[in-house]
Amino acid sequence: MTTTTAIAAKSATVSCCTTEGGTYTAIAGVNSCKVGPKFEWLDSTNFATTAGTSDYTGAVQRIPGLTDVDCSFEADYIPGDTNGQTLMLARCPGGASQGTTLWFKVIPTGVAGEGWRFEAYIDIDVNLSVKGKAEASYKLVCNSKPQLDNAA
Repeated sequence: MTTTTAIAAKSATVSCCTTEGGTYTAIAGVNSCKVGPKFEWLDSTNFATTAGTSDYTGAVQRIPGLTDVDCSFEADYIPGDTNGQTLMLARCPGGASQGTTLWFKVIPTGVAGEGWRFEAYIDIDVNLSVKGKAEASYKLVCNSKPQLDNAA
C-alpha cells in the first residue's frame, strides 16, 4: 500500500506579548513548533547506604529540580509582520529592545487545558535561500516557570 498524503497533525497557535497578563498577538507564518516543559533532574543517590538496608536501591535516584521549557519554531520570515514577528525581531541582537524578554503562549488547536505560557529571550536564524522564500528559526530561551494555559 502506498501512502501519498501526510497524516494530518494538530496545529498550534504561537503568540506573544510584552507583559504577563497582557494582550497576546498570534505570530504569523508559523509552520512548525516544538515545545517541551521539563524538570532539571537532580541526582539524590545516597552512596552512604549499603546493600541490605531499606534505602539501598542499587540505582541512581533523582528528584525534580528547577523547571524549564525547550521551545523552538519555524516560520516564514516576515519582518514587517505586525502580528508578532516585529515584537520578536526588536528583541533579537541588534534590535531596538535587544536582550529583553517577551511572554509567549503555545496552545495546540482544539485541545483544552493543553498549552503553556512562559517568559523568554529570543534567538533567531534566518535562511534566505529556502525554495525561494525566507524562513526563520526562532529559539526561545525560557526565563520563567512554565505555566499551563488553555486560553487562546
